[in-house]
Amino acid sequence: MNKYLIASAVILAAFAIPACCQNLPDGPGKEATSKVCSQCHELGRAISLHQDRAGWQATIQKMVSLGAMASPEDFEAILDYLSKNFPAAEPPKLHINSARPIDIEAALTVRHSQALAFVAWREKHGPITSLDQLKDAPGIEFAKFESHKDRIVFDQPSVSANSGPAPRY
Repeated sequence: MNKYLIASAVILAAFAIPACCQNLPDGPGKEATSKVCSQCHELGRAISLHQDRAGWQATIQKMVSLGAMASPEDFEAILDYLSKNFPAAEPPKLHINSARPIDIEAALTVRHSQALAFVAWREKHGPITSLDQLKDAPGIEFAKFESHKDRIVFDQPSVSANSGPAPRY
C-alpha cells in the first residue's frame, strides 16, 4: 500500500509543477518563478503586481525576509522573468485642458492648492498648448508640472450643449 501512495505522490508532483506553470508566459525563469513563488502563495498573487525591475527586486527581497528559499541564480532568473513578463503599466496620460483638480493632484503629485490654482488659471486664460504658458502662473510650482511633461496631453476639451464648468474638488 505504501508503494502505491509514494508512486501516486510522485506522479501527482510531476503533474503539479507543469499545471501551475500553464498560466505563465514561456521564457527563462518561468520554472524557477513557479517553483519558488508557489511555495507560499498562489502564482496569481505573485504575477498580479506588475512592477518595474526595482519593484520586483524589493518584492523578492521581502519574500526572502519572509522565508522564500532559492539559489542566488534562481532569484536572479525570477527577477529577470518577472521584470520582462510582468512590467509596470505605463501611467495614464493627463488631458490637462479637461482634467479635474483631483486628477491633476494625483497625476502630477502636486498639492491640492496648486491643482486648484491651475484650474482657476485655465478657466481664466483658456486651454493651454504648452507648459511654457504656466511659467508665470500664480500658485503653481512650474517645476512639478514640467517634471511630468511626458504624461501631459494638450488636447482641446470637448464642449457639449449640456456641459457646464468642470466641477471643483
